[in-house]
Amino acid sequence: MNWGQLNQPVVSDFKNAIRPKYQEAPKLKKSEFLNTAIDLTGLNRKNLIKSLNTDLSTALTNKRSGRPQKFDFEGLRPYIMHLWNEINCICAKRMKEALKDWLLAQGPYISSLTMTDVYSTWTSNRAMMGKTGAGVVAIFKDIESYELPFLIKEGNGDCGSEFLNKTVVGYAKKRWKLTRSRPYKKNDNCFVEQKNFTHVRQLFGYERLDEQHLVNLMNEIYKTYWNPMQNFFLPNLKLKEKVRIGSRIKKVHDKAKTPYQRILNAPGVTQEMKDQLKVIKSKLKPFELKQGLTIKLKEFNTKLRELKNLKDVA
Repeated sequence: MNWGQLNQPVVSDFKNAIRPKYQEAPKLKKSEFLNTAIDLTGLNRKNLIKSLNTDLSTALTNKRSGRPQKFDFEGLRPYIMHLWNEINCICAKRMKEALKDWLLAQGPYISSLTMTDVYSTWTSNRAMMGKTGAGVVAIFKDIESYELPFLIKEGNGDCGSEFLNKTVVGYAKKRWKLTRSRPYKKNDNCFVEQKNFTHVRQLFGYERLDEQHLVNLMNEIYKTYWNPMQNFFLPNLKLKEKVRIGSRIKKVHDKAKTPYQRILNAPGVTQEMKDQLKVIKSKLKPFELKQGLTIKLKEFNTKLRELKNLKDVA
């Protein structure tokens, strides 16, 4: 019988039972233990050696290795069970494929578009309902006219359908050089991918938002509080180089600066634009931005709770 086909607790109990004898056995006897264990469990030899050499108390208290869970399963359980019942209680593999069609019956949801400058790390965000080309162009126009302190010479986007369409490509080609990342290579756009966490997820979380009236509130938070605070008052580090030392990689960063400071030091930005930035900054106060942000986020979270309660009642 191959125990590798049984559940994990049975294999764990077997390893715990032979661990003390294995550790006390001479070298030749350990080899016999391993051969027997491999036949019974189907596990890799090196895996067994590492496991059996571990002290029993350590093995019992070791936490799960690897990346921590992102979501609370107990919080998701009611929603998963509801979907499972609606889809006729099919198996997990079938349900995974079915969700693509069943959840698309839920309609469009709010997405956030992030634009970031590679040199200065200046970042602008906007929320939009759905992912239409017309919506993306409207955001481009708003960001260009409202808060970019420089002209765009080249833009690089990912390969999503919201960017690769006639509306967006036609608009962009008339204004700047347009490039794109390789399909399925997220790291090609690493400068903006990291901002999706620091500028979007840390602010609004990971929940699916599908109420139109939340878009205006999110954009007010982005434009009036969040982006000004990030661009003018929160310094960040830029990676200068990576140095390999044996098996390790040492990262070297430049001095922490705000995007505003980097633009003032940039030779390619006109003095007129720099003067305009100085005027804008003189009217901003970081503590007031933080206070206003806190108030607006409370308003946002209150509306979110109200919407959840309405849906639960329905």
